[in-house]
Amino acid sequence: METMCKVSGTRIRIARMEAGLSVVQLARLIGVTDAAVSQYELEIREPKVSILVKLANILGVTMDSLVEERASPEGQGGPGQQEGGALQCQD
Repeated sequence: METMCKVSGTRIRIARMEAGLSVVQLARLIGVTDAAVSQYELEIREPKVSILVKLANILGVTMDSLVEERASPEGQGGPGQQEGGALQCQD
């Protein structure tokens, strides 16, 4: 079974709150709308890698800390592929 990585909205929200930022403040700092940040936190959509880099830098965390590993069903995806917008983790 392969391991998939998915950006964790909960981890984004926790890091944002620990940084003392509101959704609106974070949105302005990373150059997206406050609705986009809310959608990231609610896992309605995932940020692009360039936005994920900005999130990590501004929140003072690593990109890895914003990502959670999940097992994927056998036969889905392959090394380096993206499945449903999820990032591939290294096993």
